[in-house]
Amino acid sequence: MSPASRTSRIRKYKFDNIRFLLIFLVVYAHFMELAPTRLYYIIYSFHVPALLFVSGYFARFDRKKILLRIAVPYVLFQVLYILADNAIFVRDPATAMQFHQPYWLLWYLLVLLYDHILIPLFDVKGWPARCAVLAASVGLALLAGFDDSIGYDLSLSRFFVFLPFFIAGYYMGHPERRETENNGLPAGMRIPCALAAGAAAAACAWYLWNRETLTNRMFYGSFAYKPGEYTIYTRAMLMFIAAVWIAFFLLAVPDRKIPIVSVCGRYTMPVYLLHGFLRLYVQGRMKWLQELGKMRLTILFAVVALAIVLAFGNPYVGGLFNLLTGSGRRQRRRRQN
Repeated sequence: MSPASRTSRIRKYKFDNIRFLLIFLVVYAHFMELAPTRLYYIIYSFHVPALLFVSGYFARFDRKKILLRIAVPYVLFQVLYILADNAIFVRDPATAMQFHQPYWLLWYLLVLLYDHILIPLFDVKGWPARCAVLAASVGLALLAGFDDSIGYDLSLSRFFVFLPFFIAGYYMGHPERRETENNGLPAGMRIPCALAAGAAAAACAWYLWNRETLTNRMFYGSFAYKPGEYTIYTRAMLMFIAAVWIAFFLLAVPDRKIPIVSVCGRYTMPVYLLHGFLRLYVQGRMKWLQELGKMRLTILFAVVALAIVLAFGNPYVGGLFNLLTGSGRRQRRRRQN
């Protein structure tokens, strides 16, 4: 096996491990919406930007993949979630069937769709040009908050807010980068850098934990500054905090295969798309859980989130999902070749 192949394999395990952690936090945070605490805000400050960074790392412009793995699931699950919403909450009138406003967590698929379609636009050569594109995307993310018309419809606000993280991941995962990086920093620098990044991430968490003016709208990325009641400085601060956490994950997460963790990290999309149905059921039909109090719910939801990741993030459910989206056939053809 060539050195480049070994590096690719090791980094794949690193990112599988990161994805496991992130998808657990996504599921956990969605359940914690029912009883939000300071921990909820800390998780929301980085989990989606980090997940989009990882998605960008592995992204390639593939029309068939964009259609089968992003566009089709969006349409299918938009229908399923609206039907589930009507059944669980007994809407009157029932939630209308539409596709321009993604249902709750499905905004992520719509943003991924935009990001993948635009890959040829920001796939420039040379790091000076890439830094310029990345800087421009940061500027767009900050300026978009001044336009009240850019909101939840079509996920446009979140597209602009989280675009820099996808682009940064794409540039880091570019073949040129993979061939030259030699799995990151020199061995003697990895632990000190990881400790420094960990200290910075802890400082960011401490800052959010002790800030009294936090609101959900600051973290969702779907509200402009005026309706969200925050400022451009808040958005810039949150983007910086997310970048710190991403650096921490890249430096601190082990780059080796971890039983269960690395396997589940390969199948995060089924977990993401399926866990929402359970979350809606808990919200609509198990309101008695609120009587447990926030502390007990925080612990209970952590256990539930882990169980969901293990139940849906495995080769069996993942293989079925890949078969439905057509990616399983492509993977078999690659192995045969």
